[in-house]
Amino acid sequence: MAEKALFDFHGYIQGCIQEIEKKYNIIVVLAVESGSRMWGFPSEDSDYDVRFLYVHNDVRDTFVVDERDDTISFQDANPLIDCHGWEIQKAISLMVRGNGSVMDWLSSPIVYKEDSRIKALIGMLQHYLLSSPNISRRLAHHHRGLCKRLYMEALAKDQLSKFKIKDALYCVRSTLLMCRLYQYEDYPTGVLPKVTIRDLLDTSARSDWKLSDDLVHQTNLLISRKIRAKKEKDCAINLTEWSSVHGFITENMDFSLPAAGDRDPRCTDAANATLRAILSW
Repeated sequence: MAEKALFDFHGYIQGCIQEIEKKYNIIVVLAVESGSRMWGFPSEDSDYDVRFLYVHNDVRDTFVVDERDDTISFQDANPLIDCHGWEIQKAISLMVRGNGSVMDWLSSPIVYKEDSRIKALIGMLQHYLLSSPNISRRLAHHHRGLCKRLYMEALAKDQLSKFKIKDALYCVRSTLLMCRLYQYEDYPTGVLPKVTIRDLLDTSARSDWKLSDDLVHQTNLLISRKIRAKKEKDCAINLTEWSSVHGFITENMDFSLPAAGDRDPRCTDAANATLRAILSW
C-alpha cells in the first residue's frame, strides 16, 4: 500500500510569502524558519515560525513623516503557520543594539526565500558587528535575559514542576550561547555560534570549555522526548528532577557578565552604510 503523501509545508509557506508581498506591497528579502524547527527539536505538532525581513516595493512608503508600522504579522488559515516580519531598517537597528533574533535568522538552516545580494550584505554586517566585544557582550546579555525570563515566569507561577520541555531547551540553548559569547576570544573573526542546540553541545564538547557528561546526556534525552511528542502542550517535566539541566540554568542565570558599554560608533556607521546600500537597489 502506497504511503500517504506528506503535505508540502515548504512550498505552502512560499505561497504565503507571495501572498504577504502582494497584500502589503513589499518585497521579502529573507524568509526563514525560527523556533523549535530551526533549533533542532520540533514536536509533531510544532508551529512553523516563519520570520522574514522586507523592504517596501514603493520607495515612497519608506520615506514618510508619519509614524508607521515597521512589523508585519500574518496568521494564515492554517493554524500551524505563524508569519512575522521586520522592515529592514528595524532589523538592522536591532542588530546594532545586540538583539540576537536577526543573527539567528541569518543562520537558520531552513530558508523559504532569500535575496542573495542582500543576505550577503547583512551577513557582512553581522561579521563586522560580532568582531566588536561590545556587540558580543550585548548578545550575551540578550540570551541570558531570554533564559531568565522563562525561568522566573515559571518560578513566580510555581510551575517548575510542570516546566515545558520546549522552555527547558530554550533555556539550555540560550545559556550555552551566553557562555560561548562571553568567551569572546573564541570568536575573534566575527563568527556567530551555531544555532541548533546539538551543534552548540558538540562545539562545547570539542572546546576547552567542557560541559558535564550528565548535562549533555540529560539535554539529549529532553531533545528526544520533545521530538517524539505528538502534542507539544503535553510535553512537560519537573525541572528540579533534571538536576544537571536545572543546575546549569540557575548557576549561569545570575552570572556576572561584564557591562556591554556604549555602542561603538563604527558599528553604527557600518549599519548605516549597509542600509543605504540595500535601499539603493
